Amino acid sequence: MKIILAGSTGFVGQEVLKQCCESPQIDSIVVLSRRPLPQALDHAKVNTIIINDFTSYSQETINVIADADGCIWTLGGSSSSPNVEIDFPMAFTQAMTRSWSQRLKPFRYVHCSGILAEKDQTKRLYFLQEGRRAKGQAEADLMNFAVNSHQRDLWQTCVMRPSMVLPIQPNALQRISSFIIGGIMVDDLARAAVDLTVNGNSKQILEHEDLILLGKNVQQ
Repeated sequence: MKIILAGSTGFVGQEVLKQCCESPQIDSIVVLSRRPLPQALDHAKVNTIIINDFTSYSQETINVIADADGCIWTLGGSSSSPNVEIDFPMAFTQAMTRSWSQRLKPFRYVHCSGILAEKDQTKRLYFLQEGRRAKGQAEADLMNFAVNSHQRDLWQTCVMRPSMVLPIQPNALQRISSFIIGGIMVDDLARAAVDLTVNGNSKQILEHEDLILLGKNVQQ
């Protein structure tokens, strides 16, 4: 399989890249990044494309990514702007489908959102308002994309909604916080993301507990 990754230099993205490199089902990885990957993340499977503007894709880039089987999108964060959360992924969807007149196989797009994403743009929120609304709007736009663009048979969106994401060796404060609000290990989340991209899932939205279960099952 050929997979596209966005956000591979971030905390979650680095682990997703590692899991993709280790997956025997993935033989080609195209990383979309603003800067070259650290040497530690370099791998024979990886082809890095430097993207200066995530709202615009050159024809050269489209030619490289058009035949990919799926994408894992981890670009963004809890306080990211609407530009990052909404405009960037939507520009990607439009660029990917621009040359799909003869495409036959479905494309799986796995989007890392968050448990606090809020689709209701009028709801009163008391913290992280802009980021939560942006994530919620991005979810709605991405899940409606296949229908609105008449790509229902080719484009499959899957949204992950993790809570607190923990490093493989969390410190005491992180462990306590995760016990209170719920946490998922970053390697479990990455395994879940890779499995969703490779094998698909009957659910369009996977909540925190779904991701924990899937990540553990893949590990076993």
